[in-house]
Amino acid sequence: MPGNIDVGPLLVVEFLLSKHDITAIKHFLDIFNDKLKKIMTKKIKKVEIDFNVILIQSLCKVINAINLSNYSQYMYEKYEQKIVMIENVTIIHVCSSHFIKTIIQTIKKYYPNGKK
Repeated sequence: MPGNIDVGPLLVVEFLLSKHDITAIKHFLDIFNDKLKKIMTKKIKKVEIDFNVILIQSLCKVINAINLSNYSQYMYEKYEQKIVMIENVTIIHVCSSHFIKTIIQTIKKYYPNGKK
């Protein structure tokens, strides 16, 4: 769960799966979300995750009940219109260090010697 200025994020869940697909991750998140709703009345405002498209897609489906494409379009429109989000949508925040690591790995894959 996201923290604030004085307190950093709180690790809520960490898991290992034998399958790395949307169905397996979504199933786990569905169970977690159902249990969370029993102890919390507020909707989570922000989730911070590593840069993993399958995890992002699963979270969109479970927490926001929307697919990744529609979520991305919705967030882009809110940004373009400079609208402060007052709706009940959980923001999925990608960890910048994981994002940068993924970009570096991709660049090294396509440019192994630093040149094309």
